[in-house]
Amino acid sequence: MRASSKPTIPPPFDVSEYARAVAGSEGAASLRRPAARAHSAPSSHVRIVGRPIEDSFLTNESWARTVEGVPRVMLTPDEIKQLPLDHRAGFLLSLMDGSVDFDSVVELSGLDRGDALEIARELYESGALIFR
Repeated sequence: MRASSKPTIPPPFDVSEYARAVAGSEGAASLRRPAARAHSAPSSHVRIVGRPIEDSFLTNESWARTVEGVPRVMLTPDEIKQLPLDHRAGFLLSLMDGSVDFDSVVELSGLDRGDALEIARELYESGALIFR
């Protein structure tokens, strides 16, 4: 059997102690978590993410200058209904049909530019819309 190249999380117990307990008469019930690990979670090299971490230090204006393309909604109407959107976010989403550029959408919305950019950024980072 070939060993996997995927990183794994180390077990929360001492493996050699486990081997002695199973082989000896103590049984596995006597295992205790080592004191060093009792206060910290096991580390892992695996990172589970749905999309790359955005540069959170960017202001909304700076973020808006980095997006390229036309905003397009990626969710079905049923999925959109499940989102906790307020009326402003819903209206902004309704303008993003893939035919109008982002700056025009912000202007057409009639919302304060800062508010519109904040809402659009939250929608983008949640995966509700993309720019193509």
